[in-house]
Amino acid sequence: MARHDDGESYGQPLKFDPDFKGPLSKRSCTDIPCLFLFVAFLAGWGFVAYYALHHGDLDRLLVPTDSKGLKCGVDSEVQDKPYLFFFDISECAKYDVPLYGCKTPQVCVSKCPSEQFGFELNACNAGKLDEFRTNLICDQTVPNDKGSLSCSEIQEHIDRGHCARYYLKSVPCKYQDR
Repeated sequence: MARHDDGESYGQPLKFDPDFKGPLSKRSCTDIPCLFLFVAFLAGWGFVAYYALHHGDLDRLLVPTDSKGLKCGVDSEVQDKPYLFFFDISECAKYDVPLYGCKTPQVCVSKCPSEQFGFELNACNAGKLDEFRTNLICDQTVPNDKGSLSCSEIQEHIDRGHCARYYLKSVPCKYQDR
């Protein structure tokens, strides 16, 4: 059953006063000055964007860069290698990456890996040496002709961080075609 409230608990309602001028006698509109301030703010950011586009290096933001500072697909040493490869992509999933970057070696490659790869010294010694030589992704310190590398030399390059121990199949992600 509902309780009947006669208004005593909330007080008496206000009566209409024809002389009431509002809470402040001299009020003004603040929307127009705030609009001008906002437009000035946008114009300032527009000037910053214009200056950055005309005097900055947009490729520094958009083009992938390897561990040596070479721009993939742009610099002469890696002009035929437009994609960036991370040796250990799990290093890029850590909490401090936005502050310090991804601390795994990165190299420019001509194409992304089309299959999974993992180096195991025991499997290499068991007769898969040629397969490991062809699938190995290394930085510029390792010779391009990997046909002469032994299993122990491959392991040494991996331990020093010059070659990737493993990688997963991946697809390219580019902002534009060159």
